[in-house]
Amino acid sequence: MPNFTAGISFTDGVTNDVTALKLNALVADAVPTSSLALTSTNGTIANFTASTANITLGTIPTLTAGTTTGTAGIFTSGTITTGVIPTLTAGTTTSTNAVVTNGTITNLSATTSTFLGTITGSTNVVNIGSGQIYKDASGNVGIGTTSPDSVLSVYAPDKTTPAISARYNAAGFKAGLSVYNSLGFPYLSFNSNPVAGATNNATYDINGVASKIDFATGSGSADIIFSNAASGTAGSTISWLERMRIDSSGNVGIGTASPAANSQMTVVSQSTTKTAALLSISATSSTAFPPLTIQKQDNNSTTSQVFVSFNINAGVNGSGQINANGANAAAFGAQSDIRLKENITALPNQIDNVCALKPCEFDYKDGSGHQIGFIAQEIQEVYPDCVGDRGDGMLTVTGWSKTEARLVKAIQELKAKNNSLEARLEALESK
Repeated sequence: MPNFTAGISFTDGVTNDVTALKLNALVADAVPTSSLALTSTNGTIANFTASTANITLGTIPTLTAGTTTGTAGIFTSGTITTGVIPTLTAGTTTSTNAVVTNGTITNLSATTSTFLGTITGSTNVVNIGSGQIYKDASGNVGIGTTSPDSVLSVYAPDKTTPAISARYNAAGFKAGLSVYNSLGFPYLSFNSNPVAGATNNATYDINGVASKIDFATGSGSADIIFSNAASGTAGSTISWLERMRIDSSGNVGIGTASPAANSQMTVVSQSTTKTAALLSISATSSTAFPPLTIQKQDNNSTTSQVFVSFNINAGVNGSGQINANGANAAAFGAQSDIRLKENITALPNQIDNVCALKPCEFDYKDGSGHQIGFIAQEIQEVYPDCVGDRGDGMLTVTGWSKTEARLVKAIQELKAKNNSLEARLEALESK
């Protein structure tokens, strides 16, 4: 039986003798060639078995499930409006311009099957792999879950599998994962290489180029460094200013890149107008709760139990301490070992100096309350070494509390009585 070729007519030599019966028989036995064009406006195309069969143009309104196959068919133009294509098994089956508006493609089993068109869906639910990939009607996407609670929800199948793994394989200053705001600045970036101006291996840029977190590698475990931008802008070299560091030993440094080795936390203020730390309770009705609690493990209430140490000269010299002072008591302590002292002499008489002091009671102008003590300018005339300057010209008194004020007053009263008794004694002796 001859091949059918597009554009070639058929005749058996007898005029008007090509009956439908003969034509059906010939078509059934014929071998279609690669240029044969078939058009079907309605019905079922049951079989395409030729390796070079092509449908180049036309509309296939109905494809009956289970009967449509193709070992090497190519559909280049047309619309499949309804039906089921259950199996396309050939390794070279492709579709370059097909639109499926209603129907199910149940199986594409060939390893080289390729779809080159565009799949346009609706707002209906898409469920792939029974929840492996899921899109709900609102557009929320779930991976590993059929109940996404955000635009993208990723659920890990077990405790050992990471929910998200982001990796940047090429060299350069790009983030493996970034979250951007509407202006294009990253709120959160995980970088495989440092951002501009960074010198450490891994940089985590949070809330834009103004801040970052570095994992700096060293001889031991990595340090964790928190910095913000002192100068520079996005896309240019940034001058980073370190604010806090957790070193490889777990020591924390705030305001310093070198936390003290014998301290769990080191806080350093580089400013002459800022304290190193402020501890505050902002809530009211907190009288019984201290902003700072210092707790020791040993049950030792002797004066050897030190709670706070005061040092000067960058820590070289001690300036005193707060230590336990017996059961349920604490007191200020001084560095008093004789091995620390020289030029030791007896203190001269102090009765006249003590009597010259003016203990008093008063109210503070700021409304903070009533107090007993001394006036700094008055005590400065007697004991100038007890008066200091708090930094703004206002004077302070050290070592003279309201208890000392009361004791001074008592001494002055005793001195007055003693003077009266001495005067009476002298009068009696002169008679």
